[in-house]
Amino acid sequence: MTYVARRSALAFLVVAAHAAGAQAPDRVYVNAKVWTADDARPSAEAFAVRGDRLMSVGSNAEVRALAGPGTTVVDLGGRRVVPGFNDAHWHFRSARGADLDGAGHVKEIQKRLQAYAHDLPAGAWLVGRGWVPSDFPSNVAHRTYLDALFPDRPVVLTDRDGHQALANARALALASVTRTTKDPTNGRIERDAEGEPTGLL
Repeated sequence: MTYVARRSALAFLVVAAHAAGAQAPDRVYVNAKVWTADDARPSAEAFAVRGDRLMSVGSNAEVRALAGPGTTVVDLGGRRVVPGFNDAHWHFRSARGADLDGAGHVKEIQKRLQAYAHDLPAGAWLVGRGWVPSDFPSNVAHRTYLDALFPDRPVVLTDRDGHQALANARALALASVTRTTKDPTNGRIERDAEGEPTGLL
């Protein structure tokens, strides 16, 4: 919809709502800095609400014109207002790898890894997904918890959200990740006080 068309539609709404008092908003909020997410009109001063519906967004004058005798007017004093955010998505469990979801403790992670490794060929990579920082002491995931059980076998575990991974020393070595390896673009290799990779990627 073009900017002119939007303005026309808004003007119609103002007139129609004003003419029909029964359709007046329950509340109008004025003197705000409203981010509309509309490229044609990215900001506004006010908005009107009826029930759980947003009726209108516009200037203070436009929105005040919608108010009826029973409308509550709220002055937001220049505060920022943005649309609500709802991030709904799924992280499907992989058919391959140890399921670490809900482990709750590093010992449980180790237990599940041992059970998963039991049926794999010797030397095969151990992979898993689902851990969270609180599964580890002091919320710090470290390769030593994996090295203790699998010193010669590569292990890489992705966290529950898929934004970080924990690798043991063997996996880091096979990937040639050392203290001199530079962080990749948009990524980070966590290091200890001596500069050695902790395994957290």
